[in-house]
Amino acid sequence: MSVPGRKSRPMRLIFAIYIFLNLFLNALFVLVRNTRPSSSLPEWQQSYRSYEYQIPNAQVLAVHPMLSLDVVQLRVLVDDLVEGETKQSIKYVDLRASTWPSQPIVSLPSLPPGDWNQATMEVTEDAKAYDTDYHFMPWPGLSEPWHPLNIDYLDLRKVKSLKTVSNLRRVEKADFLQVVTHPVFNRPVLMKISSFPNLMEQAISDAEVSIYKRIEGLGIAPRFLGYVTEHGRVIGFLLEYLDDAINASEVWNEETKRACHASLEKLHSRGIAHMDAHRNNCLIRKDGSAVLIDFELSFENVTNEKTFSFDLKRMGQVSTRWEKTSFYLDILFFRPLLAALRPWELLHYL
Repeated sequence: MSVPGRKSRPMRLIFAIYIFLNLFLNALFVLVRNTRPSSSLPEWQQSYRSYEYQIPNAQVLAVHPMLSLDVVQLRVLVDDLVEGETKQSIKYVDLRASTWPSQPIVSLPSLPPGDWNQATMEVTEDAKAYDTDYHFMPWPGLSEPWHPLNIDYLDLRKVKSLKTVSNLRRVEKADFLQVVTHPVFNRPVLMKISSFPNLMEQAISDAEVSIYKRIEGLGIAPRFLGYVTEHGRVIGFLLEYLDDAINASEVWNEETKRACHASLEKLHSRGIAHMDAHRNNCLIRKDGSAVLIDFELSFENVTNEKTFSFDLKRMGQVSTRWEKTSFYLDILFFRPLLAALRPWELLHYL
């Protein structure tokens, strides 16, 4: 998929509607799930993500429940025994079930060695699984890499996970945001990847990589350091890890507000709207300057001043769950509804 802002407005509109629909459906599903009375369920089953998946020769790195709950995707690190040597590889497993088991642990069989990268398994009501298919899929990577450095995922040493859940990416217990080390760098760096090779995650990562290219050298975001690869395809990127920076929400005052607004205005000067600009997405360095993070919802080539004003206004808000819900309802429901009545209006927000 092309990066938003690089093509014509119709392409940008298609991209925007795709993201809007995915987020809206996810929010609707979470709302329905949360209204289900949890007291009638066992404690472990109060979340549909609470299953523990056990594979004898693999470690589960991330879980991606599909909206229908009929399919759960796993990202796994497999220990393959090849010619007497253990070699690790990343593979994906799709679990399907007509009725999910009533116990929290699902036991999967050992995964065989081979050049396959996706398996399909059927889960039975007694929490067992049997394999039905192993095949190779030519997964796509990021569409427009621009930095020369590429480092394989398996060559990075994990220090800690900063976030394991993403409602936007619809992943749980995931490895998509971690502090890592590598001999190329003299200090830990931040790794952000697409845990699953689907169109949604690729579009999000493509857009974010494009933003980092546009703002390189402005000093308003962590430095972009290179790409993370998996079997040769680009699945994410590496950023400067600002371990000494403080979240603006912890020290919010007029001075930090001015610093965050100053960085936002520099971003706007490049025609970029952050679209998720709140004080939790602004870090304050020791020298008092502000660094913006999390460009997953950002748009390029924006010309409408209302959108920039929206960024600046939102930066002054605390990102509570309700405020984030209100924000998503605004961009995912009310604006598309307005666009349905007056289609040209949505373009003013891009």
